Amino acid sequence: MQEMKIAVIVPLMAPEIAKDWSYVQFCLNRTLASVLASSGVDFRIYVICQSRPEQMVQDARIEFLQAENPLPNPEDKDEKRNDKGLKIMMGVRKAAEYKPDYIMRIDADDLLSRHLFEYVAQTPGYDAFFVNRGYEWQEGSSIISTRRHFHQYCGTCFISRYGADLYPYWIGCATSGERICDQSHTAIEQVLREKKYKLHYINQPMVVYITGGNDQLRNRNLSIRRRVINVVCGLWRKSRISQKLRDEFSLK
Repeated sequence: MQEMKIAVIVPLMAPEIAKDWSYVQFCLNRTLASVLASSGVDFRIYVICQSRPEQMVQDARIEFLQAENPLPNPEDKDEKRNDKGLKIMMGVRKAAEYKPDYIMRIDADDLLSRHLFEYVAQTPGYDAFFVNRGYEWQEGSSIISTRRHFHQYCGTCFISRYGADLYPYWIGCATSGERICDQSHTAIEQVLREKKYKLHYINQPMVVYITGGNDQLRNRNLSIRRRVINVVCGLWRKSRISQKLRDEFSLK
């Protein structure tokens, strides 16, 4: 039986946009290490940026792509969102040559469990997977928190079967309206549910969403309601990071 193939798309901000380019590169290296630790499938990683980062982890499964679109205005959220969407589309076009079974788009600072892709491979028959439970970790902390409804909280949460009948619809080939890839990941979920695609929700925490860094990469705007929920529920959601978790997510 042929091994499952997964393409990983990583849009990366340009150094001219980053407040701390060295930190952005550090985060990307950590993210790539977490993906490279994966087992159970064949995979390729596509990193898209206007400028190639330096001193990156070396692996034949990683390909760096030069973004074709101009730099966005760092003060314009719409331009930055469009820049990210265009990078994702470029990555998907390139990944098509690899002919993957699934595609996952991840943020350049989040971490994957080394067991995530193996879980997908062992759970066949679904059009898409959503990470419904995950971790949140503040940079440098010895404590990690568990988050429910993670796929509504973090963009690194969605693995889609690659095919002409599904993926192009939401990645930017819709004939009208705003591109789904420029909308939130929760919008993607709604589209797929409405179209009766078969979805699977992963209730094991297999992604780490990282906060507390010193670049705009970290400036996540949470609603007041979400902040209150996090404070109230935080006491029993938090635990000390074990060496087992550090190894699972390449969290050094």
